[in-house]
Amino acid sequence: RGGTMSEAAVQQAAASLTPLQRYVLLEGGVEDDTDGRRFVNGYEWDNTESGVYVSAISGVPLFSSRDKMEDPRIGWPGFRAPIDRQRLVVRSDPRDGVSVEVLDRASMTHLGHILSTDGHYCINAASLRFIPTEAVRAATP
Repeated sequence: RGGTMSEAAVQQAAASLTPLQRYVLLEGGVEDDTDGRRFVNGYEWDNTESGVYVSAISGVPLFSSRDKMEDPRIGWPGFRAPIDRQRLVVRSDPRDGVSVEVLDRASMTHLGHILSTDGHYCINAASLRFIPTEAVRAATP
């Protein structure tokens, strides 16, 4: 994979995920837009609670609720920007050579795409876990 996590560590982390999450993250799949409208990964796609969105595989914080976009026309979480661009790999999607794919740099697993229409990050709900701000504060010494 080429990330900072070994392939064995990625597979171990993926073992506890749902089939949909493994399909999205490991196979570069795209969840149906209605999948994100259901309680896929501990949060609703249109969640407005304050917190961070971390990779479901590596646990690395990737997106903040402060940068989350609300668009009722789509069923995927959208973000204006990541917490730190260095935590992501952005590349031409090898499946079609046209789309711009977004990967978690640590695990090199698929997160979603950058939309060419407005440049926002359209991320599969199944690829992220949401951690509320209160939980982040409680875990920080």
